[in-house]
Amino acid sequence: MNDQPQERQSTSAILAKLGMVVSLISFMGLLLFNSQFGLILPILPESIWPATTRYSMMTVLILLPAGFILSGIGLLGLVGHWKGGVLAPGITGLVVSVLVGIPMSAIVIHRSGQIKAEAQSSAPAPVPAVAQAAAAARAAAGSQAVNVFIPAMDRADMVHDPKRNLLYITAGDSVLRYQMSSNTFLAPLALGGDLRGIDLAPGNDLLAVADATDKNGIGCLHLVDLNAGTNARVTFRLDSLEGGSYSVAFGADGCVWFTSSFHGSGHVPLRKYNPAGQHMLEIKSVSQDTMLSASADRQNIAFAEANSSAGLYGRLSCQATQLPKPLQAMSFLFEVGISRDGTQLAVPTYQKVIISGSAVQSLDERDVIGVAYHPQRDFVFLTWGGTSTVAVYETATYQKVKELDFGDKFQPINKGFQSGRLRVSSDGTLVFCTVNGGVRYAKTEL
Repeated sequence: MNDQPQERQSTSAILAKLGMVVSLISFMGLLLFNSQFGLILPILPESIWPATTRYSMMTVLILLPAGFILSGIGLLGLVGHWKGGVLAPGITGLVVSVLVGIPMSAIVIHRSGQIKAEAQSSAPAPVPAVAQAAAAARAAAGSQAVNVFIPAMDRADMVHDPKRNLLYITAGDSVLRYQMSSNTFLAPLALGGDLRGIDLAPGNDLLAVADATDKNGIGCLHLVDLNAGTNARVTFRLDSLEGGSYSVAFGADGCVWFTSSFHGSGHVPLRKYNPAGQHMLEIKSVSQDTMLSASADRQNIAFAEANSSAGLYGRLSCQATQLPKPLQAMSFLFEVGISRDGTQLAVPTYQKVIISGSAVQSLDERDVIGVAYHPQRDFVFLTWGGTSTVAVYETATYQKVKELDFGDKFQPINKGFQSGRLRVSSDGTLVFCTVNGGVRYAKTEL
């Protein structure tokens, strides 16, 4: 008779400790692998992030109630039979289960809201006047967008030169020059290095090109005088473990902002270079591989910090001397778009496109990997990963007005300068998109 309570208490202790372990495992799964602030995702290949977060959250949903139930059963064994080794693990398991359950419930409720919104959005809705106009233009031109393929292996970025009617494409150690009128290549600009982001200064006579290479603690930025045909190689001293330049964007004052990479995972300065005065300004740090984009009026520069689960992004004046307090997307970022007057930002994430500066705060569109605003009208272009589609939305109510088929399926890889990056010509008539093995462009007809 005396042995039975002791056996019952030992079983309770085992159940309480097992419940505590299971609850702690679910807590670690939520902390390390969730898509909002997962700590382990940055060191994993980005191609497996979606699957990793999906399967880890499924595991948490299974372990969470198991830990709660086991801990509760273990504590029930204390009734009338006090024994040490049960209370502490049992309460720990219950508390951890509750703490994990709160954010998990928020995630489930958020996702349920997304599904409901998607179902509602599939119902017929009144078509805005701008959508009707776009539909009429699309019917006249045909349902399929006629686009042109430009072969360019190892392409990274591109920008259109309206003054010379050329498309400049960074590819390896050279800037390719594609003549739009004849659909032929001119002699490339052989700059050397490993070229990344590219942008044109106001006036279209100065070309800034980022270079990912670094040597002996020195990075560089190429500034090509398109009239003289000369290249000024601007060098700058790198911080510890900092890599070469990554993304570039000109402001209205003629100065160029640029970011850089990092050997590992870390933060780097945001720099601004004045070509006229040959002066370099360094301001508060941003994460590695931060993407930049200038508004059409060049008064504002948008930034999206990569390699950070906080998902920091924002805009700064082209004349800024310090980084403003950023906004938080709470998701990994890799691309950013800014409207022509700088009032709106569009930031793709895993689950949706966050819109800042609009009554519409987000688009429930998953796997968007590219974004660019029309430079003269109120439209935004979005590339859908997993499809060959570039969709166009008007930016008052964010209703979709048309789709352009670019022929190649875009891979939903959350990394800058991959397939699906978008740029629009300064007059808004052409949209350019990186694809496998090159670039495609099409008439916007907007």
